[in-house]
Amino acid sequence: MYNRISIAAVLFLSIILMSSTCERPVEIELAQPEPRLVINSAFTAGEFVKVNITQTQSIFESSEVTFIENAKVEVFHEGQLLEELTYIPQTNRAPPSYVSQEFRPLEGETYILKAYAPGFEAVTAESYVPMQVRITQLGISNVQVVENPELENDIIYNYNVNLEFEDPADEVNYYHLDFFQEVFNFYLLEGDTIIVSKEKRKIDFSPANDNNFFIAYFDGGVLFEDQIFNGNLISYSFNLQTRINSSNQLIGLMFAQLRTVSEDYYKFYNSVSRQQDKANDPFSPPVIIDGNITNGNGVFAGYSQTVDSIFVIN
Repeated sequence: MYNRISIAAVLFLSIILMSSTCERPVEIELAQPEPRLVINSAFTAGEFVKVNITQTQSIFESSEVTFIENAKVEVFHEGQLLEELTYIPQTNRAPPSYVSQEFRPLEGETYILKAYAPGFEAVTAESYVPMQVRITQLGISNVQVVENPELENDIIYNYNVNLEFEDPADEVNYYHLDFFQEVFNFYLLEGDTIIVSKEKRKIDFSPANDNNFFIAYFDGGVLFEDQIFNGNLISYSFNLQTRINSSNQLIGLMFAQLRTVSEDYYKFYNSVSRQQDKANDPFSPPVIIDGNITNGNGVFAGYSQTVDSIFVIN
């Protein structure tokens, strides 16, 4: 019995040793896809069109984003060339871009973008500017001012925002609702308050509140469509929070920005938000970015917007 076990053990060990001596490093060459142009442009009525162009990168690369500085970018409407966009070099505040100098989009119109660059396949995209939907009512209630006992001069404002708008009937509409809090920076001089600057802070929504109709956009606000309320008066209520340093800051207006966005805009930024939300979860299924660039990546998408404001504290 013991001899059989010993023989089996020796045979097993011999196989393992033979296997280890036969190991050889294997180099696998993975075919790298050709780089493609990546377009990033969200445009609206009455403003110049701005387009950022980069290129795709291998997942094995960790270098910074490569901007394309020698592209030719054109915008068409109903088959007619409207303008070749002008290249604007990078500044301290903005990356390089291609910007129209005369052309400004109109509501209700569809536009085509074409971009070419040496070494890349030409790309095209088509999108439209939806008609504006106005905010009909904006109100604030239940304002609570809380002093943070753990941090000196840290003041927290909790309040409820009530917003209404009329959704157009018999059509599918997509929205991006954003809130901004105005904050004034100041110092005291002989008892007088001297305002030195002001800023608008985006108020974030938590992805924990996402559902089948509302998606918290990773860069602020919430994305939604009118599937469940088509053609009705829409009334929403949100609990928001802002905090300031009371030693050198004052709270100002709260701004509500309602964008009526194209389907291209909604699908792209919806997928980007879901990808960002799942970025730290290695077990979540991959999220495919839903762009609209033919032969390339990214988005060229139109929107219109309306803005209203109200004081948090009168």
